[in-house]
Amino acid sequence: MSTPFTRIGLRGQLALPFTLLLFFPIFGYLGIFNWTATLEQNQQTDLTRAAQSITKMLAANPSLLKEIRTVENLAPNRDLYVHKMTSMIQLDGKKNDWSQVESIQYRKNHLVEINLPYSSDSLSFDLKLSADTEFLYGFYEIRDDSIIYREINNLSVHRNDHIQIGLTDPDGSYHRYTIATFQPSQVTAHIISNSGRSIRKEDRIQGSWLATEQGYNVEIKIPLTLIGDQFATGVADVDDPESREIKYVMASALTGSANELGALAIPPVLLEEFLASLPYSRISLIDKHGRVIAFSSHKARAKPLSPASSSYLTSDSDHRFISGDSGISYQGTDIGRIIVEETNDQILTFYDQAVQKLLIRSGLIFALGLLCWYLLSSIVTNRLRRLKQHLESAVDTKGRILHSLPVADASDEISDLSRSFSGIVDRLKQYNQHLEAMASRLAHELRTPVSVVRSSLENLNKNEISDDQIIYVERANKGVERLNTILNKMSEATRLEESLDEEEIDTFDLVKVVEGCVNGYEIAYPDNNFLLSIEADMVRLTGIADLIAQMLDKLISNAVEFSSTENPIRIRLNVEDHDALLRVLNDGPSLPVMGESNLFDSMVSLRKERTTETSHLGLGLYIARIITEFHGGTINATDREDGQGVIITVRIPLMRLSARLRP
Repeated sequence: MSTPFTRIGLRGQLALPFTLLLFFPIFGYLGIFNWTATLEQNQQTDLTRAAQSITKMLAANPSLLKEIRTVENLAPNRDLYVHKMTSMIQLDGKKNDWSQVESIQYRKNHLVEINLPYSSDSLSFDLKLSADTEFLYGFYEIRDDSIIYREINNLSVHRNDHIQIGLTDPDGSYHRYTIATFQPSQVTAHIISNSGRSIRKEDRIQGSWLATEQGYNVEIKIPLTLIGDQFATGVADVDDPESREIKYVMASALTGSANELGALAIPPVLLEEFLASLPYSRISLIDKHGRVIAFSSHKARAKPLSPASSSYLTSDSDHRFISGDSGISYQGTDIGRIIVEETNDQILTFYDQAVQKLLIRSGLIFALGLLCWYLLSSIVTNRLRRLKQHLESAVDTKGRILHSLPVADASDEISDLSRSFSGIVDRLKQYNQHLEAMASRLAHELRTPVSVVRSSLENLNKNEISDDQIIYVERANKGVERLNTILNKMSEATRLEESLDEEEIDTFDLVKVVEGCVNGYEIAYPDNNFLLSIEADMVRLTGIADLIAQMLDKLISNAVEFSSTENPIRIRLNVEDHDALLRVLNDGPSLPVMGESNLFDSMVSLRKERTTETSHLGLGLYIARIITEFHGGTINATDREDGQGVIITVRIPLMRLSARLRP
């Protein structure tokens, strides 16, 4: 029963076990992946313990935490968060230095004073804040459709577009400042009294005012010695150059009193210096609102953990980090959490090396397996191919056993199969020999009773027989003659097969053989006409000329019996593709359906019922086939193209050097 597996070739079936080698790299990779995940988990556990240790060290040194300014209820855009400065700030009013700092956007909802209906084109701004160890830096990107500068010789700093700043100093004292200018240029702040009047300049607060297409930019720096933990800033807009009344004030919070200011979170310098002294890639202090309060890094260009991030595995453009964290408090107040991060470069290096080794070893194992599969499959298929060739060479196209199969000595299944085939071929050979000898034995055994019957009939003929009985005696005589003819023809075929290998092989000219035979046919069959066409001067063959003549006799005899005396029998001889091509064409009935496939077998006759008494056993064409195959040729019969007769074609190779003629 055929199955999908058996329909696969032998090489494919042998290849199936080797496909299991593909699971080696798969399971190997899964093992490496799980091992890497375990290492990362262990590293995370170690970093969590490190964060807890840092928390304990900070709790033992509260002076490092006193700089941290916490806000219980964070008000967005009011309580301001200051980024740690990552590059040098140049006070030129340009935003080139601020690409790493997030903007705080102020729009209509942040108007703290409205004197005229608001228009979005009139006023809006973005604020960026950063700090280093000495200064707080601010960048105002203001969109204003009409800029009104200070009047020259006018002491007022409020009757024009200006920036308002309110803050408390480290001692808790409230201060108020205004930044205004006569034209775009370098600026300084003005100290504002409680009554709102300008007292004097504050040269320690410096900045730059730059006009833009949308409005203007203001970039300032304020010494940290002036700043406590309360801060607010805003932009005042004046559009009417005549009245110079303030149209809007848009701010983070009201700057008029200390109670109205918002909170300001500045990175603690001493704490960051302490964190930088610890041997970790980077450490961050995240407050309870998700803001990075302090950050240190030993990796170049490393970025702080983004606010509100709690991912186990973080990354930046250069590295991937594994983190551990621990909560931290100061004087009973929850500050946030310490996050300790370390690169997984070593784990990745191990991972890359392990995968590389896995690929190399998998490739070598797979190549070795492929080589073993190829060698094994080649050995098996070659042995099976040789067995097939031996079997095919032992049996000819007519089913005759030519020789025995070689006996295999090995003890595997293919050798068992070879021995089984060898035994079967030997038994078939014995049976064929039995069948081939049967005709001779039958002829021998039948000749004695035939002789007895013939002698008895001769004795009856010597005696007087009545007229009623003589007809039966004549029929018996004819039957004996027919039976004797059958025995002679059977003996002829048997003797021919037995004597083929004993005849002396020589080279001869087929043209002369055919011409001599046709001359004889004109005498033997005077009622028939023969047309001979030879297209070669000489056709040299290796074989036995008498057998070729006997083969041609059988073909002509067959053609004479099937053709009428009115139409000639044509014999053609030519050379085609290094073969001698002999054709016999006769008029008469076409071949019966499927008759040409077994026409040249022994004891096969395709004749219909005849009125003649001649016996036909179908041995004539069988003998012609034996002689043709002995000379290494082929014989076949086909209908003529006009459907009026049959063509028998004999193709025999030209003269060969070998005396062994059988194919």
